[in-house]
Amino acid sequence: MQRAGDTGDAATSAGRSSGAAAAACAAGLFVIAFAVVLATRATNQRALFDQDVYHLRAIRTFAQQWPRPDFHDYASATTPLYHLLIALVDRYVTDSVTALRVVGATFTVGMLATLGWVVGRRISVPGAVALCLPVVTSLYTFPSGAWLLPDNAGWWGVIVLLAIALDGRFTRRTYIAAAIALLALVLVRQVHLWCAGVLVFAAWLGTGDDADRAASSASRYTRVLAMLAASVPAAIAVGAFMLIWRGPMPPSMAEAIRNGYLPAEAGVRISGPNWATPGAVLVIAGITGVFFTPILLPAIRAGRVGARWLLVGAAMGLAIGAAPHSSYEFGTRSGGFWNAIHALPTFADRSPAFIALAALGGAVLAAWAQALDRRDAWILAAAYGCFVLSQLPNPSAFQRYFEPFVLIVCALAASRIASRDGAPRFAWAGPVALALLLGAVTALSLAPAGG
Repeated sequence: MQRAGDTGDAATSAGRSSGAAAAACAAGLFVIAFAVVLATRATNQRALFDQDVYHLRAIRTFAQQWPRPDFHDYASATTPLYHLLIALVDRYVTDSVTALRVVGATFTVGMLATLGWVVGRRISVPGAVALCLPVVTSLYTFPSGAWLLPDNAGWWGVIVLLAIALDGRFTRRTYIAAAIALLALVLVRQVHLWCAGVLVFAAWLGTGDDADRAASSASRYTRVLAMLAASVPAAIAVGAFMLIWRGPMPPSMAEAIRNGYLPAEAGVRISGPNWATPGAVLVIAGITGVFFTPILLPAIRAGRVGARWLLVGAAMGLAIGAAPHSSYEFGTRSGGFWNAIHALPTFADRSPAFIALAALGGAVLAAWAQALDRRDAWILAAAYGCFVLSQLPNPSAFQRYFEPFVLIVCALAASRIASRDGAPRFAWAGPVALALLLGAVTALSLAPAGG
């Protein structure tokens, strides 16, 4: 005879099993691809350059200085936790660059395993793997894991914190986990302090029920104050490093960025904010979002995705894309999709292609917002807003800074929509097709070492 709680227990057990399987598959796919890259000695020139000129130098410097590393100036624009952890291996285990790359790859394995776990607990294993595949194959995530770059260690923390915000349970463990994860994240990449804003906003919304009805003001303010307190260690850490550097990053790296990473005698000087950043994020959201459209079909058929709001989103994207200069400019609007913009006509320093794709991105995000549950939609909208604000001061609106965020949010949003509405069997073909396209770009970027 089945007890009332058995069904819930079985569902929880099934979710954990699916999450574990999806996590293993997502991480395993990266491990296999990484092993192929090591075996063939393939090289991504941009990742290799960043590794050898910046991050490996910082790792070697900290290894030599251990146990008293000097944080006043070093060869990375990020906070030093990633480099310190690899430096420990360099100093006490091996200084082999290949071995260090293997150690560095564990952060990407953790990132993909966490994403696979989060989405796999809500949907089938094949669906979860399909949603993770674009993150595995992207030119802006795979090389960051295969070479010594801290990017994916940062995205790992972002995934953890977005999962906490979306979860909607606020207990003592929630605040402790948020405090630890946020502190670790900003010690890897200080720019990701934006996640604190999402956590505080999630606390304001409360649980799913609280998001749909008026909640007790006392409990709401208690949650917000608790989450603000959980964010304090991370804010203090970022503030301390800014005092040490007398700015947002180590002095030599700030100068390198101002010079466009060129020798000072080249005479190139760039500065932020870059007002093309919001539109650039929308461009990526529009291009990638098209591949996830089949997942939205049940919500469209149910009438939850309306044309009026799609037009509103498109109009907002159009305005955001048309306002700033969007022609190609080395150092500020270059690389990635900007190279395609460079080959197309522009008028008054504005690209019609950029503006049209930003409008498409606005419509895509409006569709996501309507298809998601109300609380999820607000959380992910806040994530987009906080992320874009954190990127505005950066003078370079490069695709590599934005694409991983968009792909991660797509996976999280799609899993939540599909878990509630179901998804047509062919829906997973969309993200798989996107992954194959991104994988082809990544493969073309690889060349034999020394080639």
